[in-house]
Amino acid sequence: MKNYGLKFKIWQKILKKFLIPKLLTLNVNPGSRGFTLIETIIYIAILGMIASAFIFFSVSVSNSRDKTYVVQEVQANARMALELISQKIRSANGVNLESSIFESNPGRLSLSMASSSLNPTIIDLSRDNGNLRIIQGTSSVPLQFEAGSLSTDENWATVSLKNNYINPVIVASYQELNNTLPASVRIRNASSTGFEVRLQNPSGANLSSDKITYFVIEEGVWNINGIVVEANKYDTNTTGSSAGGWLYDLKTFPQTFTSDPVVFHQVMTYNDPNWITSYVSKDTGRWNPPGVSGMRIALNASEAATTHGTETIGWIAMSMNATTTVNGTPLETYRTSDSVFGHDNGCYPFSYQNTYVNSPIVLGFQEEMDGANGGWSVTCSNSPSQASFHVEEDQVLDSERFHTSETMAFIAFAGALSYSDSDKKSIAVTSGDIKITNLIFTNLTGSSSRENIRVEMTAEYDNPGNNPEYDYSQSWRTAVGVRK
Repeated sequence: MKNYGLKFKIWQKILKKFLIPKLLTLNVNPGSRGFTLIETIIYIAILGMIASAFIFFSVSVSNSRDKTYVVQEVQANARMALELISQKIRSANGVNLESSIFESNPGRLSLSMASSSLNPTIIDLSRDNGNLRIIQGTSSVPLQFEAGSLSTDENWATVSLKNNYINPVIVASYQELNNTLPASVRIRNASSTGFEVRLQNPSGANLSSDKITYFVIEEGVWNINGIVVEANKYDTNTTGSSAGGWLYDLKTFPQTFTSDPVVFHQVMTYNDPNWITSYVSKDTGRWNPPGVSGMRIALNASEAATTHGTETIGWIAMSMNATTTVNGTPLETYRTSDSVFGHDNGCYPFSYQNTYVNSPIVLGFQEEMDGANGGWSVTCSNSPSQASFHVEEDQVLDSERFHTSETMAFIAFAGALSYSDSDKKSIAVTSGDIKITNLIFTNLTGSSSRENIRVEMTAEYDNPGNNPEYDYSQSWRTAVGVRK
């Protein structure tokens, strides 16, 4: 409370000794001369100083009370959060190591639970507000997705995501503006908060910087305003190629599409640095797009190779030729006719269903493999009214890039978009006034058969006005063993 209390006592003595007796004698005797001007000024000044002391004293008491509240709020929330995290860890059957994030901030802990309604239980932070959240069971996994763009060449560029994903599925596309050589998109280090991306030439040549567009969505089955969505990923070394034959894996759709879906697909890892992309087609043959019953999908080496190391392929199936608006941003999906030819043949336009003020973010993907040499989709032009595509080919065995007709599919967003309903699906552990600025999980198991997790957390009061009286943070650490 600083020294305001002492000042108040001093002015209280001055008031009692000098000012009050004088006021009590004012005009008591008819002949009294009253206050002189000098005395009046002095007394007014003294009263002003006393009033100031009262004000400072009141403010000090109020600030002290507010500071006490802040400290209590931070400590109470942190204790509750740590206790709840400890309870979840102790009641778990094990830790899902692959989907957990250890020794990094913000961390994530994925726990295997005996109850199917609680399995998995995921503990992490909301990227929107820094609140600690707990997601229990697959039905509580939030729908979240985003779209954006950037420019890069053959060098890796980092994309930081707006949402905090549990299992992100990432697809990307390339718009040919500055390059004359063939190129496709490669991705690596995909995580809940970001990924790295670059262009890759099948022959290993350097490239010019060009535009890459991306679409990220939480793995699962979703419905976006009536648009049916299925996002998934899997690991494979099955490689289709011109020389080795168009080998494939079969995938079915667990939900029902009333008509053929569009499928967007992407190699999401960089385990083998040799050039590769992906391809899809109808489950009964490579000459048609995926249908309601399922699809063929595999790595696509075209004429560059016949084998490739194991990679993760992400794919997103969506209702075809659909439009909607999310958070004020129009988006659409579309499948073209079998009329898109090769790079050396031309550039083939298709009109948008929505009306856009500016050129939208568009991602294009090849939906079949009519051409035996192999190919993939490249966006060759984009405007507010239409997007244009052609089929790209590698130049490993020959320099020509002519190609027979293929069917393409695209998704377009009016602009950069981010959506998440995580607050509706998760339990917010901390209050709105408290932010968790540091959350780190460390696996201490070592050679022990019992899994032990160390939890480190720093909590602070959310101080939007930057009032120093409200600045307070505190860190905690505990270790908890998983029940066996």
